[in-house]
Amino acid sequence: MSSPVVVGFGGWQAFSHLFAGQDATGQNRIYAVDRDGRLLSYGDAGTPGNVSSPVVVGFGGWQAFSHLFAGQDATGQNRIYAVAL
Repeated sequence: MSSPVVVGFGGWQAFSHLFAGQDATGQNRIYAVDRDGRLLSYGDAGTPGNVSSPVVVGFGGWQAFSHLFAGQDATGQNRIYAVAL
């Protein structure tokens, strides 16, 4: 087991959801829902504080879900799953 690594220096508490997953190309990402309900995607190089600038991957409405998580469907495609409130 490896030791934890800090990947961001604050501000994460502003997000209503945080979870890890893979994008359509198979890259590992950190996903977050901001106060405007947008779904953001961050890259992580694995070194302290080295988180990329966010990429908006969902425009609004994501705060309407009680739970968000990443997984794969039956065909092996990466997906983001959501549970409605």
